[in-house]
Amino acid sequence: MADGSDRLEVAIILVNEGYASTAVGPLEVFAASVAMWNELFGAQPEPLFRATTASIDGRPVESAYGLRNAPNCAIADLGPVDLVMVSASGPVPEDWMSRHAALPEWLRGRYEAGTIVAGVCSGVALLAKAGLLDGRRATTHWGVVEAFRARYPNVHWCTDLLITKDAGLYLRNARKLVMP
Repeated sequence: MADGSDRLEVAIILVNEGYASTAVGPLEVFAASVAMWNELFGAQPEPLFRATTASIDGRPVESAYGLRNAPNCAIADLGPVDLVMVSASGPVPEDWMSRHAALPEWLRGRYEAGTIVAGVCSGVALLAKAGLLDGRRATTHWGVVEAFRARYPNVHWCTDLLITKDAGLYLRNARKLVMP
């Protein structure tokens, strides 16, 4: 839709020391959605989403367990997108946040320009750091929520929810399947 077609443009943000599964899984789901269904039933495989990946500087990132992922581009090189999704990180200590300091401001700018922003599990810390979650409900992994409550006290953390949605911000928890 950002490009004028019926296709939703999705950018998945890869983070260093993150969990590759929270980027690769959604990338494959977005890329295969509807296209695979059409192909299975003999129709032209036309995906509803076009997904791309980006990192802060366009260089490959290394996951928490050593898997290297090469993005398509740097965040500064992304054109218009409808949805930005931030993959999960580990526990998000202060030094990790400082190494990813460019992301919160960039996310805030995209959100203010009308882009839907989503975060997976502990990756929502970047949205919280950007101030996007202040006064809103958000979910994250139960193992990091106490640290997040201390660091981001203006966020209403709801770890009992799998997904929260508030004003174009979508957050996914890896804990259990309970819908809001």
